[in-house]
This record gives sequence, C-alpha cells and structure tokens, in this order.
Amino acid sequence: ALTLHTLGTLKLEQGDMAGGKEAFAECVRIGRVLEAEQGGIDSEKMVLFLNKLAASEGADGNHQEATPLLLEALERKIKALGPDHLAVAEQHERVSGSFKTRQMWPEALKHALDNIRIRESLLPPTDLSLAGARYNTGNTLLGLGESHFPVALELFQKAAAVFKTGLPPSHPVIAQAWQRIVFLCEQLGKDEQELAEAKAELASGQEAAGGGQ
Repeated sequence: ALTLHTLGTLKLEQGDMAGGKEAFAECVRIGRVLEAEQGGIDSEKMVLFLNKLAASEGADGNHQEATPLLLEALERKIKALGPDHLAVAEQHERVSGSFKTRQMWPEALKHALDNIRIRESLLPPTDLSLAGARYNTGNTLLGLGESHFPVALELFQKAAAVFKTGLPPSHPVIAQAWQRIVFLCEQLGKDEQELAEAKAELASGQEAAGGGQ
C-alpha cells in the first residue's frame, strides 16, 4: 500500500489526477482488507490514505464522496490520539472545508468550532494557525446568515489583530479580514468611530498589499 501511495503521489505531481486517485483508492482498499484479515493496519497510514483519496476526489469535484472519507479519518484520529490533539483539530478543519464547499453550513460550523476549541486549548493566542481557524470560521458564519454576524465580527477582529503582528503588512489576508470587518460593522450598525477605524485599517492593508505585488 505504501508503494501505491508513493505511485499516487508521483502521478499527481505529473498531472495524472485519475491515476493518482486510482492509486489512493487501491491503498484504502488494501488497508480495509488488512484490517479484516490480519487484525489491522497502522492507523496513521490509513488516515493518510483516506485523506489523500479525499483530496483527489475533491480535486475532481466529487465533494460528496470526499466528505465521508474525511469523517472516517477524523474518527480514526480521535480513537488513536484522543479528542483534543492538534492533529484532530487539523482533521476537523479538513472536514469543515469539505462541508463548506458543499454549502452545508451547520455541519461546516460544527467542525470549525471544534477546530478552534482544540487550538485555543493548546496554542498561544498569537498563533497564526489559530487566527486562520478563526478567519475561516468567520467565513462559515457569513454563510449561515445575519443572525451569526456578531460572532463572525468578533472572530474576524481577533484574527486580524494576530495577522497584523504575525504576517508581513503586504499579506493579502490582512486586507481581506478588514474588508469583512468593515462589511459587518456596516451591517450591524456599529458606531461611526469603530467603522472609521476599520475602514482605515482596510485602506492600509489594501495599500500594503498593492505595494507588495
């Protein structure tokens, strides 16, 4: 199975998406056979195979097929590592992204919040991956509608503060975060000073991003 995994990776690097997906599907099939006949396969390897096959399905636009594979990988990670491991948070993020692509917003939000919860318990407040998780969750909340805008605003503000200190000023995500903050301040009727400050940060981010191109 590991040889097939290497073959699948090489095929993807060569642009052979169908060949790569076929190899990863065979990895998963062999892993299931080994579990049934020999009592198991290394859990980490099986998770790797499932995630690779899911990524291949997603790249083909087959997100409905990708999501169950990602969920199975999540269950295996929780069983092997416990529910509060950073690797489990990363898998929640993959699952949330798959649901978000399918516009299944409540399911996407559930896994996005689990991702944040685990990262908050393990990482410092200034960690960029935690900020990224908050930013992505804010985007998910936008998809759920106006009742979720206040929480989305709070998440974008927290993310923007970390992006500002942890990323180069020209990084585009800084302006993107402030663009969302300005939009939400307008939608929520925030006071003029808060809105003006957000617009100033947006203008600064856009100017820096333009200068960095």
